[in-house]
Amino acid sequence: LSATERKRAESPGALDLISECASGGEDLLYHIVHEVSTKAITNQFRDKVLQIYHEKKDARFLVPIICKLSAVTVKKELIHIVALERTKMAEKAIQSLLDMPRPKLLD
Repeated sequence: LSATERKRAESPGALDLISECASGGEDLLYHIVHEVSTKAITNQFRDKVLQIYHEKKDARFLVPIICKLSAVTVKKELIHIVALERTKMAEKAIQSLLDMPRPKLLD
């Protein structure tokens, strides 16, 4: 990440914005998370989004950050990701998993 991208993703304003979402604002919150994640995903941003996911119990929030989740977390939450309604979002999440680099197989 460039220094500018890292600053944007870690800025207190961005983190505060996604931290203090009123009930009923989940769709707007998802779009904010999605937009920020297209620019940069820092560990701090990822952790904040994971916190939101656990609070809201909404697997949509995992989609934009799925490439930055540990394999353990992906396996643990995969059932919730796959259970998303068949939408572009669910397809994107599954495609992200399929596109992730795989370790080389040893003979």
